[in-house]
Order: sequence, then C-alpha cells, then structure tokens
Amino acid sequence: MSVAASRGARSEERPLHVLVVDDSAVVRQMMTTVLSEDRRLTVTVAADPLIAMEKMRRRRPDVIVLDLEMPRMDGLTFLRQLMAEDPIPVVICSGVAARGTEMAMRALEEGAVDIVVKPALGVADFLRDSLGPMRPPENLEDRILRGEGDGHVGEGVDA
Repeated sequence: MSVAASRGARSEERPLHVLVVDDSAVVRQMMTTVLSEDRRLTVTVAADPLIAMEKMRRRRPDVIVLDLEMPRMDGLTFLRQLMAEDPIPVVICSGVAARGTEMAMRALEEGAVDIVVKPALGVADFLRDSLGPMRPPENLEDRILRGEGDGHVGEGVDA
C-alpha cells in the first residue's frame, strides 16, 4: 500500500490527534480553532509539558505542536524526554527557534520533525497565513482577548 493510500485509510478510520503544548492561552485557543476546522484532526491542548504528560497518559497523540519557552519544564527538555521514552512526531512552534538558530538546530537534533517560527505579535494573522485555507473568523482573536471565545475549545483549554 502506498503512503498516500495508507494515509487515506487512516483518515477514514479515525482522525489524526494533535496535542498543542503552549503556555499562551491565546495560542492554544487559536491553534484549536484553526486545526479543528479540518475534520481529519482532533485537538487537545496543554499549558505546559507536565500537563501534556498527564494528558498523554490518557490519550497518546499522533503529533505534538510544541512551544520551547514554558513554565515548569522547557520544550527542549520535554522533547528530549519524549524521544527517549516514546517518540512521537513533534513540530516546534516557537518565537525563539528561527531556522538556522541554535535553538532550532538543537530541537531538530533532539528529534523535532519541523520548526515553525511564531511571531511575538499578531498570532491570529500568523496562524491564518501559516495554515492556509483553514482560517478562523476574522474577529476571533479580538473575541478571545475579550474573553468571549467562540464556544469551541476542543477537549479543554488549560489556563
């Protein structure tokens, strides 16, 4: 069976489960909103690696989107531990890991499959631009910042 055929079979069986690990509530909400628009994906979020580990005990993700700078445990330490114990594809989404930087190189050496640079400002626009046709409503970031949200937060947003 070809890779494309096996992916097609997989998406018919069950959605790809994504775990977003980021200490920013706005980023977690936006990632959930944008990724959940694709019916082939389910999204869970965690505010830091320790919460992520707890959630992973209940449900193993197929892929992790990981920030590097977080409280209690940094992303590189979590990545290193994850790759030693139970390798899962990890995409780094961080403002400190621009391509070619030491942080990006370390993340790739530790096992990350790709790096996406997160801007310091304009998260909603960044996610809209980066994720192509999967776009949240234009005013969603303003509603989230005002605490209104859109009523859809995947399996829960940890503060």
